[in-house]
Amino acid sequence: MKKKACLLGVLLAVLSVALGGCGFPPPLDFIPFPWGEAPAEAEAALPGDSLPGAEWGIFQVLYQPGPSVQAEKEAAQSALTVYVPARTPVFAAPDGEALSHETVAGGTFLQVEPGGGPLWFACEQGWLYGEDLYPAESGKPGEISLTSLMLEERFALLEEKLPQDAYWNHMGQELPEGVETPFSVTEEPCIHSLHWQDYCNQYNGSLLAFFPEYTHLCQCLGFACLLSDRLFGKESPYYLLPFGARVRVGDHLRLGEYEHSVIVREANDEGLRLAEANPEYEDCRISWDRFFTWEEWESLYGWDVEYAITRYPLYQGENGWTALPPLPVADSAAEG
Repeated sequence: MKKKACLLGVLLAVLSVALGGCGFPPPLDFIPFPWGEAPAEAEAALPGDSLPGAEWGIFQVLYQPGPSVQAEKEAAQSALTVYVPARTPVFAAPDGEALSHETVAGGTFLQVEPGGGPLWFACEQGWLYGEDLYPAESGKPGEISLTSLMLEERFALLEEKLPQDAYWNHMGQELPEGVETPFSVTEEPCIHSLHWQDYCNQYNGSLLAFFPEYTHLCQCLGFACLLSDRLFGKESPYYLLPFGARVRVGDHLRLGEYEHSVIVREANDEGLRLAEANPEYEDCRISWDRFFTWEEWESLYGWDVEYAITRYPLYQGENGWTALPPLPVADSAAEG
């Protein structure tokens, strides 16, 4: 979605024709789908509804074996044993604002019920925030929070369905504009300097209202919105991170001058790793592994972050968790 890159691409395309097709590098080697063409109930493996656009037949080879819908629902309803390392607030509702004036003492093991995606879990007193909880087995707590564990599981599923170095497009499929193609991937790049956006995938979700300059979301922006919805759930609100707050896994960083969107795949003391489509601004290639130290990020892109959009309703302030005001979005989210 880089306007300047498109203009440059037009010039390159003209030169390419003049030179007999030279000027474009060969496509990257494609990694085959690990699940072949196995049929399946696979959509149960990811949160969300069935995929619109399937009537066009473009998702046939993208399914992977997964649990049945009923099995997934039963698993989601089962209680989890968690450890609370420090005194933790109890919330009256899973929104980050309504506190019940109750707390859970530090050093406590208790049972919680899933029900608020990777961020919120129900207990007898109300709702607990998933970043405060650590899954426990045989009386031993894990090393990462329950929220982090669930996001890792969802990222793993997404990386299987959207493989590294595949292309997030529908090359070979002539589709009407506006048909969403969230899980269509091919081994053929959609060269934007030749085809513009004709074969780029589209996915809107509820964040479309936040970008009124676009009639639909495609390329890097559509891909980032798809990942965010599949990680946290389409109904999960959006928030803007305050300036200077450290980004977390799943956050959506929108660059202004570069007109590029990325999802934070990993963030630690060393730096951050990105999940994105179209990092070269030319072919919608999928990438899960671009890594920057914090110094590299700040010098190359940090100055250009126009929005840091998060689905986490709380961030760590000087006095503990601080609630963020949700962003306004469309009344009815686009299906996807």
